[in-house]
Amino acid sequence: MCYTKSFWKNKQRKKKGVSTLKSKFTFKEKIYHLKGKIRELNKELKNRDRKIKKLESEVNKDDLTRIYSRKRILEELSYLINLYDRNHLPFTSILFDIDDFKDVNVVGLVIGDKLLKHLSMLIKRYLRKTDKLGRLGGDEFLILLPGTKIANAKEFAERIRNKVESHTFNFKNSDKIKVTISGGLVQYNGEYKDPIELLRRADVGLRESKKNGKNQFNIFPED
Repeated sequence: MCYTKSFWKNKQRKKKGVSTLKSKFTFKEKIYHLKGKIRELNKELKNRDRKIKKLESEVNKDDLTRIYSRKRILEELSYLINLYDRNHLPFTSILFDIDDFKDVNVVGLVIGDKLLKHLSMLIKRYLRKTDKLGRLGGDEFLILLPGTKIANAKEFAERIRNKVESHTFNFKNSDKIKVTISGGLVQYNGEYKDPIELLRRADVGLRESKKNGKNQFNIFPED
């Protein structure tokens, strides 16, 4: 059989047309699968972000009390010092602990742990959203009051001291416990940059409170 030139041309056009259609279909299919992969990747990234935020939250919190850990509260303190250097925003730190906490631990370490946890929850009720509460270790806590001068901080400290003194900690399967707290206050004035120096000064006020009979807060330096 003899084929004309027009026959071969038409056959080539048909093949080219089929190839083009097939190519278009493959491209659409690739786009569809690519969009699916992008959706899966976005979902995976969101899950990863949630896990990272959860891990960061766990690192920033004290295992027992669920308030700020020592590392995190000291980071907040450093931030406030730097903020003061930029715009002179005043802030006051309150360092405090539980009076005669060792006597509570004599009753039982579990009771002591419960007391620390419930005390943290009690004090958190009276904090503003901008205030920070952290556990430095043992029964020692630190409160940071941004935008607060020493006089107002002293009023706040007395308020929480009265709240703790009048509160009865009642745990299941244990006796009722009443405790008091003592502390020291210091307002940052830009004289130093080291957060530990601020804690040292607040600790002077804390030790003065213990020396004077406990259940009180003292300011360092004295007015």
